[in-house]
Amino acid sequence: MIARTLCFLLAVTSLSFSGIITKAQYRSTLLGRRINYSVVVPDDYSDAVSDGKRYPVLYLLHPKTGKHTIYYSAGYSPDVDSIVDSVGYIFAIPNCGDNWWLDSPVNANSAYSSFLVDEFKPLIDSLYATLPDRQNTGIAGHSMGGFGAMHNAIEHPETYGSAFSMKGALDPRLPLNEGWREDAFGFYDVLGTDTTEWDRVNVLKNIYTLRDKGTKLGHFTGTRDQFFHSENQRFDSILTSLSIPHVYWEANDNHFNIDRESFIRVIEFFDTAFVYTSSETFAYYPPVPPNTRQHEKSHVSVFSIHGRYTGSGSSDGTGVSLLAPGIYVELSSGNKTRLLLNPAK
Repeated sequence: MIARTLCFLLAVTSLSFSGIITKAQYRSTLLGRRINYSVVVPDDYSDAVSDGKRYPVLYLLHPKTGKHTIYYSAGYSPDVDSIVDSVGYIFAIPNCGDNWWLDSPVNANSAYSSFLVDEFKPLIDSLYATLPDRQNTGIAGHSMGGFGAMHNAIEHPETYGSAFSMKGALDPRLPLNEGWREDAFGFYDVLGTDTTEWDRVNVLKNIYTLRDKGTKLGHFTGTRDQFFHSENQRFDSILTSLSIPHVYWEANDNHFNIDRESFIRVIEFFDTAFVYTSSETFAYYPPVPPNTRQHEKSHVSVFSIHGRYTGSGSSDGTGVSLLAPGIYVELSSGNKTRLLLNPAK
């Protein structure tokens, strides 16, 4: 795997045999700070985009104490970059610390649910050749991320057409469920002690709102999960009682890590959930011409996913600021020539 650091963009792109990982930063207005994130695309992404291909996006949410690199880190270990070529969609993985992927009523700078739909998704849709409609937008995660996936599917059914929880914490309530630690895994820090707020985000209590939304749902738990096994069983029963179609299984393991076999089943779920086509018309930035060379000047025009003109400029291969504040372009040489944009300033 070859790593190249784009200091000007605060981004790192890794080229592997199986996929391309870009690690970058985004300056969030909602959160008031820089947010790290990763994007994984198939190895043939640039060539495919040049041929007009567009991709569904799966937003992957990390567990508590994890971060955006966890899904391709050794030891954790779904190795998402080695799977991405076989599925044909983009993985977008933001970082949220331990803030549970929700809008906190007690911390104004912890609006992660709003961040996902109002900032992060528009960012990904503007930088990559995506199919941004709900039928091609999925969300998934492990543990805290599993809660975040289901919570955000409930909060934003207009955005996410499919959601999957991997060993998720789905039943936060006061008093705490059996199996929950006394510190509630940090829920007190983002929700306080108002039981109304806990009920508001409880997945089991609010999943009924998706009954008529057509959202495709799935979840699994470990038979030896130390924390959330029983509530995932209850979640399955509630979905069944509501006649909400869903996928559910139990893996023979504990709460920690996600084994490769289970992760591949999750990938297959989204491969079935996504429709891979859209009736919408898109305008987006053009790919870098294949013959672009380092230091060769090239005019670039950039458009948002909704066709709004963003800016233009000339690049000498070292990066140039476009008209839109905070947007930069970088051209790279060799077989992996591509247009890299990042709104980190």
